[in-house]
This record gives sequence, structure tokens and C-alpha cells, in this order.
Amino acid sequence: MKKVKYIFSFFCFLLMTQGCTTVDKTDENSLQRIEFDLNKQHVNIHDVGLISDIAIVNLANEEVILDEINKVIKKYDRIYILDKNKTHSVFIYDNSGNLINFISNVGNGPEEYIQLTDIFTNSMDATLNLVSRMDRKILKYDLEGANFKQVEYLPKNFRQFSKLEDGYVGYMGNYIEDGKHPKNIFTLSKDLQIKGEFLEIDETWDSKVLDNGSVFSNYEDKTYFIQPMDFNVYSIGTDMISKTYYIDFGDKSWPQDLTEYGDVRRVLRETPERYIQRFYDFQETDNFLIIKLLIKGQYCLALYNKSTQETFVADLTPYTDKYFFPFGKIVGIDENAIYTSIEASEMKVFVTGKNEYNNFESQYPEQIKRLREKFPNINEEGNPFLIIYYLKK
Repeated sequence: MKKVKYIFSFFCFLLMTQGCTTVDKTDENSLQRIEFDLNKQHVNIHDVGLISDIAIVNLANEEVILDEINKVIKKYDRIYILDKNKTHSVFIYDNSGNLINFISNVGNGPEEYIQLTDIFTNSMDATLNLVSRMDRKILKYDLEGANFKQVEYLPKNFRQFSKLEDGYVGYMGNYIEDGKHPKNIFTLSKDLQIKGEFLEIDETWDSKVLDNGSVFSNYEDKTYFIQPMDFNVYSIGTDMISKTYYIDFGDKSWPQDLTEYGDVRRVLRETPERYIQRFYDFQETDNFLIIKLLIKGQYCLALYNKSTQETFVADLTPYTDKYFFPFGKIVGIDENAIYTSIEASEMKVFVTGKNEYNNFESQYPEQIKRLREKFPNINEEGNPFLIIYYLKK
């Protein structure tokens, strides 16, 4: 396991970043390099001191069917789920999985949205905020999603959006809306006026976006940004952006001289598993830096232990402590938890204890028994189960 190395130098170098070719107004004096050896054996995610506890949330399906989970926000005793592609809706549940409310207002009206792309909560005014890209709107609701409060208008067609301590930040997703300002990141004041613009979009990458995962994450009062094929992790303020971490995967790192869209497509076609292409999520926690990767067709987590400075790559292995079920599909990470989803039909197999290929109950009899007692009747056509893996503090 390799320990972290520090770099104290000022430099500006070309990076292939799915559209980012330059970094503006960037302080690189404290850039921290973290090295991973991807040739070493992976570890079990449950054996590295990351997870403290779990919760299984059976999302009620009597009133609505949830087709896809694109984002999860857990705030107090509420769980907010974004389905931006299938139902174009936001679902609000309590911690037990009971449906509190849902918002589905596609349209051209003043309280409607055309293209729902993101959600966030704002503690300052206790609101749930829905971001609509094409009509440049933020639709504000109370935290129960029951009362529409107001609409605010954005200066750009943002694909993802996040609250900063003293403003906001928006991500264009490689869309060059204005040729005079072809940037991927815009910071905004509290009244949504543009304060800064960063990370120029190469015109060959215009409108070519890999829309999977979250580019923004928050830890304490920090906001981080990542983007595909860029191995830097950026810190963002309303008037600055700085490279905070550089993640080095050795010979698996994407070559810095491969910047043209055609060359990138050729390499991905000829050797799709040769290099790490992107971070799907990045999250700082009290004890770890967490990076979601795709390696040889399987998602895993690259972990950096902040105390020991050790690095691991952890496989998303099944949970076998109190219950037995697969780790699930990661649908969100924040500083407190990792959120995954398991289809109801898949969970029913584990409650049953076997399928045509495996007898899970023979290996994990007590775990299957507890799972069966907790969920005796599962509707295979119902909503997915949400698994919350709480992180150690």
C-alpha cells in the first residue's frame, strides 16, 4: 500500500478532461498526490473500517412506482430521491420507506419544469430545490415537498448544481452555450449572478457528456468537483477553483497526450479496459477519501485512509453480517453514508434463500432467517430497496 506524496510546485499542464483544457485562477501550491496500485489484490469493502452500520428501506409502492434512482439526499428524517430520466419526478420518503410526497410537474407553466436534471436542499431557507436545465429554473418547495414556494431563474443551462457556503456552483456538462464563455463551471452569488467561470471546454467535446455519477460533493464547509477523464479533484469557492488532490493510478492513468475526441474514441474502442477513464463519484468523509471507479466492467471503490495514508481498492462484496444480500448498485454517496439500490425481484431471491444456481440459506442460515422475518412479503414488481451503509465517524 502506497503512502501519499505531496507536491509543492506551480504548473499548468494539459489534461484530457472530457472538455476541460485549461484551469483558470487556480492555486496549485498545495496539490496532494495520492497513488493507487491497481495491480494489487482488492480488499473486501466490509473489512477496511469504512462502514459502521446499515439500514434497509423498503420504499412503499402503493401509490407510485419508482423507475430509476439518479440521486439520493438524506436530510433529517427525510429521504429525497431523484428520477430524472424515467418518471422525471422527485420522491420524498421517511426513514421507514413511507411515501411522504412526490413532485411530478413536467410542462411549460410557471410552476412546472421541462428538463429536471438535479435536486439539492438549502438549510438557509429550509427548501427542497429542483433544477430544470432547458428552462433555466430552480423550483423551490418546502422540505416536505408539499408547498411550492417560488421559482428562481438561472443564467445558464446547468446540468448539475450545488449550494456553496456563500453562493452556488453550476456544471454545464460540456455544453458550449456561449462561444465567448465556453466554460464548464460557473460560480454564482446568492442572488444567482455569475461570479466566476472556470475550466474551458474544448470545442471538439461540445455537448458530449458522460452523464453518470455526481460531479459535485460536499464535506463540512467544502465543495468538491470532478469531471470525466480528469484525475484532479477540485475545491470550489464563489471566486476560485483549486486542484486539491491528484489521483495517480500509475500505468492505468489516462494518457495526458490523448486529448482529441477521435483519438479517445479509438482508444476506448480498441482497448476499453486499458485505462481508468473517470471517477463516477468522489466523497470526503471523516476518515476516508472515496472514489467510485469502473475496473474491468465492475464498479469498486478506491479508498484513501486519511489517518494512515494507506490506499485500497475495495470490491462491493455482499453484506453478510446481520443479513445476507448483495451490496447493491451505488446511487449516491455523501459524508455520512453510501446509498445503494436493490431491485425488489432480486431481494425476493435472497429472502427465498436460493435460486436455480445457489443455495444461499445453506451458507448463511441465520442471516437469511432474519431477512425473511424482516420482509416476509415482497412484491417483485415493487419499488427497489434502498440500502444505507452508514460510515464510521
